[in-house]
Amino acid sequence: MGILGLSNTLAKEGAKYNINVNCVVPVAESKMTQTILPPHILSMLQPEHIAPFVAFLAHENTQVTGGVYEVGAGWYSQVRWERSSGAFLGSPQQPASLESIRDQFERIGDFTASSHPTQISDSLRDMLSATTDPAAQSSSSSAAAVAAAAIIRKVNNQVPPVAAKPILQSDHILSTLQHLLQLPPNNSAKIAELVEKVACSVQFHIRASKETTSVTKKWLVNLTTVSSAFVREVDEKVDGRSDVLVKCTDEVFMFLVKGKLSPEYAYFRGDLQVKGSPQQVMKVKSLIEYSSKIN
Repeated sequence: MGILGLSNTLAKEGAKYNINVNCVVPVAESKMTQTILPPHILSMLQPEHIAPFVAFLAHENTQVTGGVYEVGAGWYSQVRWERSSGAFLGSPQQPASLESIRDQFERIGDFTASSHPTQISDSLRDMLSATTDPAAQSSSSSAAAVAAAAIIRKVNNQVPPVAAKPILQSDHILSTLQHLLQLPPNNSAKIAELVEKVACSVQFHIRASKETTSVTKKWLVNLTTVSSAFVREVDEKVDGRSDVLVKCTDEVFMFLVKGKLSPEYAYFRGDLQVKGSPQQVMKVKSLIEYSSKIN
């Protein structure tokens, strides 16, 4: 972010001197990526794919400035900021309460009517507009009224039965792992070895298919210590805390377990989403490798 901010500042300051400044985000083989990416992916990330793009931007006939470009493996793209329409809470004299932020947090992150700011004045303009626009100030209370009415209707009307959860292939793997952790006398050595390798908690959010937008099953695997090791299915409405969050489809999960797909390749293809510190994310691979023995 520091380099990006410097590039944007130089682009604005250099414009009057006919100096163009752009920021290139290279995805290439390096000493850092050599430790986390398999050879077949590294072979695609050669600097020869990046040099032509940098040369193009530096050419005297190229009149482009203030851009951010992601480049690697022969793929070239431009990156831009995106901002949600936001929500006006509180007033200039009265800051928003924690409760109002909580109640409107989903709306704050709603990108349905997003915009793409290019300079700081865009943000200031929209903030001041919301502050002085009565309609914007009343929208929060209107949204609260709509929400309240929906709750009343839900209470008064009969709630339809909840459909049974489908059985996924990943259920067999995770439930078997759950069973193994419940039998410490017979598996103490195996559990201790697994805890030593993983040493964190991992939550899996698994969708039934690519077409399924919502999470079908949530599983929490806690391997922080031998005594507290467990695996359990988590209620879909509960966001259980974990060190690492893994999101994928049931098919991708099984491909990973069966060794048909490497975690690194799945991640860079967008089939696998992972959140957590780099050190803990790498340990998830050990958990997947152990799960392959179950399969």
